[in-house]
Amino acid sequence: MDSNLDDFLEHLAEQRRLAPRSVQAYGYAVRAYLAYLRARGIAPEQADQVAVRAYLKRREKDGLGPGGIHQAILALRHFCRFLGEGDPTTQVPLPKLRPRLPEPLSRDEIARLLAAPKSARFVHVRDKAILELLYATGMRISELVGLEIGQINLDVGTLRVRGKGGRERIVPFGRRAGRALELYIVSRKRRFLDVSGTLFLNARGGHLHRAHMWRRLKDYALRAGIKRRVSPHVLRHSFATHMLSGGADLRALQAMLGHYVAGLIMCRVVSRCR
Repeated sequence: MDSNLDDFLEHLAEQRRLAPRSVQAYGYAVRAYLAYLRARGIAPEQADQVAVRAYLKRREKDGLGPGGIHQAILALRHFCRFLGEGDPTTQVPLPKLRPRLPEPLSRDEIARLLAAPKSARFVHVRDKAILELLYATGMRISELVGLEIGQINLDVGTLRVRGKGGRERIVPFGRRAGRALELYIVSRKRRFLDVSGTLFLNARGGHLHRAHMWRRLKDYALRAGIKRRVSPHVLRHSFATHMLSGGADLRALQAMLGHYVAGLIMCRVVSRCR
C-alpha cells in the first residue's frame, strides 16, 4: 500500500500539478487514514463509509477542525479514485467552510511597514523590494520567492507570475515598486556578480525561503509599531481591499490575484461603505 501511496503522491505532483504543500498535506491525511485502518485490522479495499465516518469522528475528537476534516475527505476521495477500487467517501459530506478574510492594514500602517527597512545593507534593500512588490501586486509569498529575473519587465512594469497549477498571469506594478526592484537588482549584482536565475536571494546567495520572509515581515511590523498579526496573506488582502475601495475593476483585480477571493473582499468593502 505504501507503493500505491507513493504513486498517488507522484500523480498529484506531476499530473495534477498540486503545490508541494498540498501534496504533503494529502500524503499526511492518507497515511493517518491507512494507519487507523491497519490498527483495526481493516484492509483499505474493505473500508466502507462507516469506517470513513468513524475515522473522521476520531480526528474531530483529536481536535481537527472543519478545514482539516474537509481536506482529509478530499485526500481520501482522490486516493480511492486513484486506486480505482471503489470510493467509500461518496456518501460522506464535506463540511461547509466560511472563507475567513484577515483584517486589512490601514494605508497609514502600510506606509509605516514599507518604510521599515531603512539601511542600504543588501538584506534591507532586498526586503524593501519584497514588501513593495507584495503590496503593489497582491501576489502570494510562494509566487514571489519563486520569481526569476527573466519574469520581470522593468521597462513596462510587469511580472509573469506562475500561480497555482502552473498557470501564468501577467501582473503590473507601479513606479515605486519598480524603483525598489531596480535598486535591489543593482545591489544583487554588486554582491553576487550575477543577473540571472532566482530573483530574491538570501545573504549567502541561496534560495530565499518563505518562512524566513514571514519572520522578517513580523519583525518589520513590530518596528513599524503595528501590534496586530501581519503576514504576506494580510498584505495580499490589504492590496485587494485598497484597490477595490479606490474603485478598481473587480474582474481586472481577480485576474491580477489569480483567485476568486476578490469577490469576497468586494462584499466586505461594500458592507463597510453602507
